[in-house]
Amino acid sequence: MAHHTCPVPPAVGGRPNLLEAVADQLLAAQSADDGGALVRVRAVRDGVELGLQPLPAGVHPADVLVGQVLPRRWSASGLIVGATAHHLDTGVSHRVTVVALVDRSGRCVHRLDGCEVDSLGQAPTGRMVDLLLRSVGRPTPPTELDPGRWWATVWVDRIVDRVAEDPHRVSSSAQLHGAHPLHGSGNVGRALDWSRLRALAAGDDPAADTEETRRAQHALAPFVDRSTAAWMDDGCFARWLTAALPPIEELLGLTDTLLTPALAQDLRAVVCVPRA
Repeated sequence: MAHHTCPVPPAVGGRPNLLEAVADQLLAAQSADDGGALVRVRAVRDGVELGLQPLPAGVHPADVLVGQVLPRRWSASGLIVGATAHHLDTGVSHRVTVVALVDRSGRCVHRLDGCEVDSLGQAPTGRMVDLLLRSVGRPTPPTELDPGRWWATVWVDRIVDRVAEDPHRVSSSAQLHGAHPLHGSGNVGRALDWSRLRALAAGDDPAADTEETRRAQHALAPFVDRSTAAWMDDGCFARWLTAALPPIEELLGLTDTLLTPALAQDLRAVVCVPRA
């Protein structure tokens, strides 16, 4: 990781806020088409010391950040990346530069092409902010995501995979329901909130040695390993798993074409997602 020392620019009232100053300088120095970098920050006597580690080409920043713990000598963790912004009204897309920095108090500074995203009145949220918060040992926002909805998405995703491999693998109601990762486990899925799921994924649940919970652990394994689940908190864990799969509506669009009409309708009725 390359280290650089730069002077702190002046701020209103003569009391510079280091995190905002660094975010502004990073944004000014970076083009949206430049390669991204992980950022480390700490104040020194004559300014700010920065540690910059270029992101590997073709690797998502989340895959680099996950599991990281900010070394003690640094006071803030961050990221600068190019991204594509989509205008919701016009559908026009353009390249932007995003800077996110989180200090050890959990305060986040977020910049988007020179705009202070915090000025929208809400703190920035999402998977990348989650990972930065966890890297400095801070909790992430709670989630209202439904773990039952996630299990349904895993189920539909499995059906798509099975039918894509062999159209006859899911040709009956029994095969359809047998593809559910918790099939035959009774109501165990309803008792598995995000906290319990994370404990199972981390191998840290003393009540996990049952057939039902072993099935749940097996289903969780492709999405997160034990050490990563232990590093996350419940909100981070929930958003990580949810982001790992396409939206259930998109998957159901595929099952509508891959399954017989009767089975496709049966599936939609169980997951409570009607056709649009």
